[in-house]
Amino acid sequence: MKKFLTVVLSSSLLLSGVVYAEEASSESAASQAESSEEVSESAESTEASEQTEASNVQQAFDDAVKAFQEAYPDADIIEIDVELLNDETFEIELDGIQDTTEIEVTYMSREGKIVSQSEEVTNDTEVALDLDKVISIDEATEIANGETGFTQPTNWVLDNLGNQVEKPVWEIEYDQGSEEAELEIDALTGEVVKVEIHD
Repeated sequence: MKKFLTVVLSSSLLLSGVVYAEEASSESAASQAESSEEVSESAESTEASEQTEASNVQQAFDDAVKAFQEAYPDADIIEIDVELLNDETFEIELDGIQDTTEIEVTYMSREGKIVSQSEEVTNDTEVALDLDKVISIDEATEIANGETGFTQPTNWVLDNLGNQVEKPVWEIEYDQGSEEAELEIDALTGEVVKVEIHD
């Protein structure tokens, strides 16, 4: 009888140990999974924040192009000039042409609209920008940042080289106080054409 009770008690203790070990293992796995999820969510949050910050100029650029096309649906855009202002908003000048009429538009990202526009007759022959073919302003900025080591351009210009041939280039400028830089990037291939850094 005593042997039987001893066997039963031993079995119960062994079973309890197995159950406890399994529960501990499950809790550890769950804890590790939660930790991994938190790290993943933190990384995604940081990445999303960086993407939002990096795309401010892209959003302003896209909005300005849309506003121009809505105002002048039959015109071609020949040049886009983006300037970063002191309040971290953007002034964007767009030049276009429709038949013999040259159009100049100024878009302010702060107001989210065109604030001025003018038209004049011209005999100049200009080559339109094909915005579906060129690299985006965000892509051009990333290339320029990598080339210069700077992080915030102050001016971007997209136009065709000489305005006579379909050779679109991004011209990007930096003003870091004591240092300035200017770059030209082939807007079709992303190749850096020219770099000038002034101390």
